[in-house]
Amino acid sequence: MDRPAAGGLKATLEWLHQHGLPQAIGYNQVEFSANVAMFIPMGIIAAAYFKNVLLGALAGAFASSLIELSQALFLPARYASGLDVVANTLGAAIGAAAYCLFVAAYTGRMTAGTPPLNAELSAPSDLQLDRSGVR
Repeated sequence: MDRPAAGGLKATLEWLHQHGLPQAIGYNQVEFSANVAMFIPMGIIAAAYFKNVLLGALAGAFASSLIELSQALFLPARYASGLDVVANTLGAAIGAAAYCLFVAAYTGRMTAGTPPLNAELSAPSDLQLDRSGVR
C-alpha cells in the first residue's frame, strides 16, 4: 500500500478500535481483504470470457504477478508482495466460482449441490427482467 494511504488507514483503524472494533482486525487483515475484494470482479469477467473457472482464477494469478513484478521493477515507493499475489488470486478464484455457481444455477446444471468447477460454461444469453423478477 502507498505510504500516505497507509497512514490514513492506520489512523482510521485506531479510531475504530477506540469505538469497539476488535483489536484482531488490523492493518494487515484490512489490506488482505481489500486485495481479495478487488480481484473478485476480475475472476467473474475472466471466467465468463474463458468459460472456464480454472482459467478465470489463473488469469487473476497471472495479472497479479505482473502487477507485483511491475511494482518491484518500476515503483520503488511501492512494496511488491507475494502475499498480495495470494490474496488477489483468492479473489479471482472466488469471482470465478461465483460465476460458475450463477451459470450452473441458471442453466440447471447443478447436481447434488456441487457445480462442475472445471466444466465449460455458457453465459446466459436470454436473461430477462420483468415485474415478477428473473425468468
